[in-house]
Amino acid sequence: MLDHRFEPAKRHLRRIYADPITSSRHWGVVPAPEGGVMGVHSLSTARPMRQSGFAQAETDFVGKAKYSEWVFVYQGGQTRYVPPRMMEYEAPAPAQP
Repeated sequence: MLDHRFEPAKRHLRRIYADPITSSRHWGVVPAPEGGVMGVHSLSTARPMRQSGFAQAETDFVGKAKYSEWVFVYQGGQTRYVPPRMMEYEAPAPAQP
C-alpha cells in the first residue's frame, strides 16, 4: 500500500517487523507459489505461554510445543493458521472451470 501523505512516499506493510518473541527481524518464511512471501512464523523454540483458551478461529494453536509451530499464511483476503506439516508448501492444482 502506497501512502502519498509523506515525502518521500511511504510503503505500508513492506517493512520487516521484529518478531515479538525473539526480538529478531529474522522469520521463518512460507513462500508463495508465484514467488514472494505468503506467510511467516517465528523461529522461536520457546514454549508458548498460552496453551488453551483460544478463540474458535485459533484452535489450531492449542497445545503447540513451540512458537515456530504457529504459522500464519495469507490466503486471498484472510490470514489463516497453517499446521507445520504444510510448511513445505505445494501449490494447489489449478481450479477446474
